[in-house]
Amino acid sequence: MKKFCILIALLFSGLINSYAQRSSPFNVRNLYITREVLSNADDKTLSVLTITNNGKQALPGKGWSIYFNSRPMEVAGSDSLSARIKHVNGDLFRLYPIKGFSDLKSGTSMKIQVLSTEVKNITDLSSGFYLVWDNNPSKGYNISHKDIYPIQQVGRIETDVAAHVFNQNKQIKDIPLEKLPKVFPTPLSYVEGEGTFKLTPEVSIITEIEFDKEARLFADELSTILGKRPAFVQPPSKNVIVIKRGNVSGPESYKLSVTPERILITAAEPAGAFYGIQSLKTLLPSTSWGVIQKQIAIPAVEIEDAPRFGFRGFMMDVARNFQSKKEVLKVLDVMALYKMNVLHFHLNDDEGWRLEIQDLPELTTVGSQRGHIIDDGKILFHRMDPDLISV
Repeated sequence: MKKFCILIALLFSGLINSYAQRSSPFNVRNLYITREVLSNADDKTLSVLTITNNGKQALPGKGWSIYFNSRPMEVAGSDSLSARIKHVNGDLFRLYPIKGFSDLKSGTSMKIQVLSTEVKNITDLSSGFYLVWDNNPSKGYNISHKDIYPIQQVGRIETDVAAHVFNQNKQIKDIPLEKLPKVFPTPLSYVEGEGTFKLTPEVSIITEIEFDKEARLFADELSTILGKRPAFVQPPSKNVIVIKRGNVSGPESYKLSVTPERILITAAEPAGAFYGIQSLKTLLPSTSWGVIQKQIAIPAVEIEDAPRFGFRGFMMDVARNFQSKKEVLKVLDVMALYKMNVLHFHLNDDEGWRLEIQDLPELTTVGSQRGHIIDDGKILFHRMDPDLISV
């Protein structure tokens, strides 16, 4: 009977301890971590991680791990008898206590020396610290941290280059607003003339058949600011925008001529006509796109333009930073205005898969979700996104 009572008491004590750990009385918000760079030598950096307990409860000497993003790192010297660092995935590392780590009492700190690949500037330091309890391995808790990075530890070459660039940039002066070309990017040739073309709801469009698609798209845009879609007419006509085929230097080249009598866009290919229309749009005051206009004054100008580079690209990374359809379409419109011709639509990477394939539903049902997990059959383990972690 006595043995039975002792057994019951031990089981009850175990249940109480288990409940105490599961309820996590220690508030992780009271932890604070600093990483101080001590020295750089032989392509290695010696730092010290200081874990401070600002709370009233002691941090247990076991039963937890601290995850963070960093360059490759390991615990150095005798400190390896109390803690270890293990590579998890990508730039994600895990620091965990071992037998020599004592409870971190209220108001005390624990220093752990670590050796990493060389830290050359602040971008090489650690970030995204969070704690995970062993008994609740799917939930993380953010930890505040600060980096202490003495300027004398920065590589001399890097500081010299940075100082040189800074001094160069100090010589840059803003071009007066009145001297800026009204078209962007700056065309090969830009000459302002006398007078303005009065753009009104009565304006008409004349176009050759090969530019019909570009002309009708422009007509749709004009209808939003004039309240009326321009009519398509045949020459001769007044108060007209003409888009015609002519001799220019290449398929994406164009000429734009604005006089008080008419607007003329000359191109050899549809791409050139399209870019000529974009330049014409930038000649309109930005305020004219806000509400319906009765009349818009477009300054007289003679422009010749051709791209300096055949590949003018923009990368939109929705794998790491997801964007809505509305935002994607907005970016495409802005790209067109800047005459960019290639969109690198980055749909998948380590952080997520954004392209739905019906025969492979796991690519999006699993591959589009990420966080701190123990079962990667449901979501992806994050690599470098501390904002995913619960506070």
